[in-house]
Amino acid sequence: MKVLLYEDDKHDREILKTRINNFLSEHKYKYELDECVSSKMLLDQACVYDFLFMDIELGSENGIDLGLKIRKKHKNCHIIITSNYTKYLIDGYKVKADRYLLKPISQELFDSEMAPVFREYYAENTTIYDEKISRYRIRLNDIVYIDFFDKNSYLVFDNGKKLKTPYPLYYWEEKLSKEYFARCYKSILVNLNYIDTIVKNDIILVNKQKVPVSRFYRKQFEEKWLENIQRML
Repeated sequence: MKVLLYEDDKHDREILKTRINNFLSEHKYKYELDECVSSKMLLDQACVYDFLFMDIELGSENGIDLGLKIRKKHKNCHIIITSNYTKYLIDGYKVKADRYLLKPISQELFDSEMAPVFREYYAENTTIYDEKISRYRIRLNDIVYIDFFDKNSYLVFDNGKKLKTPYPLYYWEEKLSKEYFARCYKSILVNLNYIDTIVKNDIILVNKQKVPVSRFYRKQFEEKWLENIQRML
């Protein structure tokens, strides 16, 4: 994860650097944090960064104008606007900023506001690689569920495709134990991000597909599902 910081006030810049480093280090995210020294550097290099923290007031420059230019070049960049004034809040929405942080930015404020943003990014970009099943890296969030039958497990993707693997289900359950997957049935692991609702003995996925949930796994599964919802809020 690459993070870029553009702040012309040295004091505010050091505070924000500390907040970013504290949070990402504590949560053991792998990241690179760089500082931007000019709007030219920002516009030239922003396309290679995943996150941009930018003050809305940059001397004679306007952070919103820069943000709009960046958004046109790099629509997937997560932009976080910082400012001393609430009056610029509406302007922050023009660049579709992920967050608007009002200075002074305490660690508590930073953590509570940014935790869902970083979690969502992590969920969207976590990948696995196993040459036994694919030549390419597989994004975990592309997997809707994992089904085990005939002594093989099958990764079922959001595009409807299936990928056969030689591993038992408990292999995937252990491998993905810290991710957003949970067992709902003796032979099925479900990506919690794809659940719409649970009706009786069926999990209704966002694509309207139904997956069974057994009485044995139901309580633990529902607890993990609710925990996942709360984490994303």
